[in-house]
Amino acid sequence: MCLKHCKCCYIIILVINMKSKKENYFENILEKNYEIYHYCHDVLPLCDFHNHEFYEIYFFIDGTVAYCIEEMTFDLMTGDVLIIPPSKMHMPIVSEGVNYERIVLWLRRSFIESLDDENHTFSNGLKELRDKGNLLMKLKGKDYSKIINLLSDIEKEISLHEENESLVVASYITILLANLLRISKLQVKEEKTVVNQSIVPSIIEYINLHLAEKLTSENIAEKFFISKYHLHHIFKEYTNVSLYDYILSKRIIYAKSLIRHGHNFTDACFTCGFKDYSSFYKAFLTKTGMSPREFKKSIKKTM
Repeated sequence: MCLKHCKCCYIIILVINMKSKKENYFENILEKNYEIYHYCHDVLPLCDFHNHEFYEIYFFIDGTVAYCIEEMTFDLMTGDVLIIPPSKMHMPIVSEGVNYERIVLWLRRSFIESLDDENHTFSNGLKELRDKGNLLMKLKGKDYSKIINLLSDIEKEISLHEENESLVVASYITILLANLLRISKLQVKEEKTVVNQSIVPSIIEYINLHLAEKLTSENIAEKFFISKYHLHHIFKEYTNVSLYDYILSKRIIYAKSLIRHGHNFTDACFTCGFKDYSSFYKAFLTKTGMSPREFKKSIKKTM
């Protein structure tokens, strides 16, 4: 059963709409400047470590969930909000047998920039949260009511398909972002809590800091004083993706960032740790569904 914050029939419509989209956890692409989904599951959805090119605002309502954002893991409580930046690998760890309900709002970076004032308050504020790792906000009382009401208003306005929808939704999202940034400044930075004593978060952090270098199961296992077999086993168990696939995904994320900032393809290839352009091209095509050149063209279209 879903909580009282929404009508069950509306949730069903949203979930069906989401299923109609291409399911590609590593490369979700927004069809509009914003999308919002209200999920309510009795049967758990499959979700591996994944990333996307937009911001995700994740509002947790119900369930027993630990949420991993790269090397950070948060035990969530009702009213918790996560700001998940573009390109950050993330996934929920959901306990079985418990209803899982949340609202997710996806926002293009270019859309957020269009809402900025002359001081670039939203873009700079979200960047600061990312850089400092302040990705969790705990909402209580009036703050909880205010944010969930704003999200409900956004859901309702989009569902009506009325004239001037984009202007109304933009105004709601502007108020939402302003309130979240205000709340984040008032709160003490939450302690990052690990679900268990696994060393995988430390391994993830090490990989993220050494993408340009040679990364093999041998040298990573040696770094953490474990066997290769144990490394592969615990990494797969923790993330639900293989060590190789995680490294490859992170390198492609890094390459996309370099290309977006004007680096040529060859430079991006070797800076990200690939040995040759052929393997880079193949990996880029596999992970993004487009060649580096096609990706560069797609950037120009969305600017």
